[in-house]
Amino acid sequence: MALKNDGTVVAWGVYNVGQSTVPTGLSGVVAIAAGQNHTVAVKNDGTVVAWGENSSGQSTVPAGVSGVTAIAAGFVYTVALKNDGTLATWGANEYGVTTVPAGLSGVTAIAAGDVHMLALKNDGTVVAWGNNDFGQTTVPVGLSGVVAIAAGGDHSVALKNNGTVVAWGFNNWDQSTVPTDLSGVVAIAAARNHTVALKNDGTMVAWGRNDNGESTMPAGLSGVVAIAAGAAQTVALKNDGTVVVASAATSITHSPLSPYETAVEGTVVYDQIAYTATFTPLIPLVPGVTYFATTNTGARSATGVPLATDVRWSFTVVPDFVPPVVTNTAPLDGAINVPLNQVITVTFSEDINVVPPDSNIFLLDEKRLFPVGRTLHVSGNILTITPVGLIKNTTYSVTIPVFSRAGRGILDTRISDELL
Repeated sequence: MALKNDGTVVAWGVYNVGQSTVPTGLSGVVAIAAGQNHTVAVKNDGTVVAWGENSSGQSTVPAGVSGVTAIAAGFVYTVALKNDGTLATWGANEYGVTTVPAGLSGVTAIAAGDVHMLALKNDGTVVAWGNNDFGQTTVPVGLSGVVAIAAGGDHSVALKNNGTVVAWGFNNWDQSTVPTDLSGVVAIAAARNHTVALKNDGTMVAWGRNDNGESTMPAGLSGVVAIAAGAAQTVALKNDGTVVVASAATSITHSPLSPYETAVEGTVVYDQIAYTATFTPLIPLVPGVTYFATTNTGARSATGVPLATDVRWSFTVVPDFVPPVVTNTAPLDGAINVPLNQVITVTFSEDINVVPPDSNIFLLDEKRLFPVGRTLHVSGNILTITPVGLIKNTTYSVTIPVFSRAGRGILDTRISDELL
């Protein structure tokens, strides 16, 4: 669901029972929230509109509710924050979640979990109530200086005024285990089993369940100004008004070396206006390799109707026949007085793969024409060779047949050095 700068709402999703069908003519919206199967909007006149499932009265706004400044939606209940710092609630009252603690006032923000509630007070403290089976409403002792709150399915999250994050409650997917040294956070969001933080540099950090890529942030994603978290996806709003979704309804695999397909890491951006899903690989695709793209039945229409079957197609990236070249070696070709413990490095013009088997890389004692033991390591465009058992006053040569990551061969490269 998205709130546009003209005050209108766009909604999409699965299992639509009306929650993704925005009321005709709805405008002037300033805040939105989504529950399990219902949606809520606050208008600029302080009134509330709700739609979708109404089995527990969660979409029936009580008469006279006005002066609303913020809204939250739980599993089958709704909570509104009024401009006097008090709350109005409606829907199912499981675990007393819609029973506001007596005397609660001075509230500046609210968050709704499945069946628990959080309220942030103007003194920077947090009040919680509802289901506490996993400690989600047991606010850590001494917690203060809180500026924002978020509620997942059964866990709770607080952002402090020093940019750090505190989380408590259910932790079966580590959704309540805040990454070490996380700082500079300006906003937080929580879904059923994962948590998301927006940093002051416009980047995002996510942790918890990742079955659908919801905790894998797109490579290079920046300029983010707002975040939201759903059951199996994370949504980011960028400063150019575009929306990025981390999810896995669209994917790409390839099988360049074996009959077993390898997943290509990447992210998907959905455009609900142009009806497109754009997959951006984490690293560039390899020329000459055939890929298989799949859009599965997780992709659904705005009314929640899924694809009838997975859609799968293949494509081959145009080959690039320009071979990589060696740009530097250490030691240099022909070097003398090289230390016995010298580690050999070879730098290429692009990322490379060693041609299997790696025994094709020779480190040869030129006096005895005897191969020398060595270990190899490839990192991007740098090959590191660590020799074993070198002998003083001996000249060694190195022959390296490699391929670029794009599969282009390089002529054998040979360097020769004399050791002390």
